[in-house]
Amino acid sequence: MNSDKFIEYFAKIEAFLNLTQRHDDSFTHKVNSSNNKAVQNFANELKFYARLRNAIVHNPKKDNIAIAEPHSSTVERLVEIHDNITNPKKVIPAFQRPVFGAHQNDYINDILVQMKSRSFSQFPVFDSNEQIVELISTNTIARWLATQLEDSGTIMIEKVLVKDLIEEKDGKLIVPIKNS
Repeated sequence: MNSDKFIEYFAKIEAFLNLTQRHDDSFTHKVNSSNNKAVQNFANELKFYARLRNAIVHNPKKDNIAIAEPHSSTVERLVEIHDNITNPKKVIPAFQRPVFGAHQNDYINDILVQMKSRSFSQFPVFDSNEQIVELISTNTIARWLATQLEDSGTIMIEKVLVKDLIEEKDGKLIVPIKNS
């Protein structure tokens, strides 16, 4: 019966609210005073469902049938609200994006094309274990290009690897970043 499942999920929501609220407060008070954003988002529905729950629980049953029997869609909605409240969607992986980066043996020309097309001003350099070892910026590239400038004013950047930029970064000896 729908009323049994409805009462089951209503009780689960109330138990969840009891984790952060006083047990002797009314359900409506728990909903109204909850700091949980998901509970706040569903507050009106939860208070409506509290009235339906009271109609089911506090009225006599006839032939073991509740006086109020929720529609299947109502029960499905309560289950959905329960799931949203007790297990909200996380920012990651919902908004997680792959990180654009390079490896030390990638060609800088390929990286420059990506930086231009994606409007990036910096990119991480990964080692063979996919750990970040360096961050290359447009400043790093500009300094490296300046060191490559020939007397005639031309620059040859064919077959230049990302690791060549790391060695020249800010004119300093580079110690790779160690991830913990």
